[in-house]
Amino acid sequence: AGYFLDRFGVRIPLTCACLVVGLGLWVSTTGSIETLILGRILTAAGSAFAFLGALKTATMWLPSSQLGLAVGLTNSIGTVLGGAILGLPLLNSLISGNNNNWQYALMLFAIICLYVSCMMLLFLRTNTSKKTSQRKHLLLKPVKFKQIVSSIFLALYAGIMVGIIVNAMGESYGVIILHQTLNIPNKLATYISASLFVGIAIGGPTHGYITTRYKISPPRWMLFFCAMSCALYFIKTMLYFTNTPVFIFILLTLLLGFSVSS
Repeated sequence: AGYFLDRFGVRIPLTCACLVVGLGLWVSTTGSIETLILGRILTAAGSAFAFLGALKTATMWLPSSQLGLAVGLTNSIGTVLGGAILGLPLLNSLISGNNNNWQYALMLFAIICLYVSCMMLLFLRTNTSKKTSQRKHLLLKPVKFKQIVSSIFLALYAGIMVGIIVNAMGESYGVIILHQTLNIPNKLATYISASLFVGIAIGGPTHGYITTRYKISPPRWMLFFCAMSCALYFIKTMLYFTNTPVFIFILLTLLLGFSVSS
């Protein structure tokens, strides 16, 4: 994804990526194991362009002083629409409201992907002037070892926070598991799972604004919330095996999402 965005800009790669996501959703509606696997691969491959494309667009069109807030808002919009609204409650309502016809829900989202692809093809543009100036600046300025280490640290941090904690939370405290193991009603279990994304949506712009406004060192800020996220995840895992009130689970999940979004 990173190579294609650097090589061809944002318009064509993001349009094609969104079409690939829609194709993956459409393929998945056939219902066989083979097509489900293929559909998941296509959906994942197309989705890999989403956040990177948003960052690439922000760096091209916005001043550096607003990047922190822009990244936070991007994270919030994605998690609110994709997780807290479309990903869990709406998807659950579509499936349960159509006699558990999950193919109908996937086809609807595939149509949405087609619409979004058309919008990106029509309106998304690459800021060529800023791209040229950035390229000249990079050619004149050698990359330092400290910058390489910082980049590796940021990649590891994002992988741990998003790839491990968020994905593990989605699997360990998904709607089905909460309903079957803790006997929580299906609708309430949906809200518990969605509270993780609500916390991410609140935390994204908050972290971006605070670090930009008060010029706080991003590595120190992230290390603090990394430790906070791990502690909250450990506490919630321990409470999972006890008779804990539901609102405690919602509060801890919300705080975990807020911490992870750093």
